[in-house]
Amino acid sequence: MSPSDTKDAAKARAEERFKKAEKLRSGEAAVMAGERDRVAAQAAKTARLRQLRLAKEAADEAQPKAVVEKKAAAKPKTRT
Repeated sequence: MSPSDTKDAAKARAEERFKKAEKLRSGEAAVMAGERDRVAAQAAKTARLRQLRLAKEAADEAQPKAVVEKKAAAKPKTRT
């Protein structure tokens, strides 16, 4: 093996390692972007549900409440 072959082999290994590391970094970036999208979607859904809940609570407070009359408790029967 000549010194140039050794250098070429080392260069090829280094390039292979670099490409592998670059592929990992791009994969991590895609995962992070997906996670950001998921978190943003969850925050939007939570905000929408909060608005719906607050609107319902406001509507419930605006309506007069119906008066519910309680029935008198039944008297226990005496055994003879």
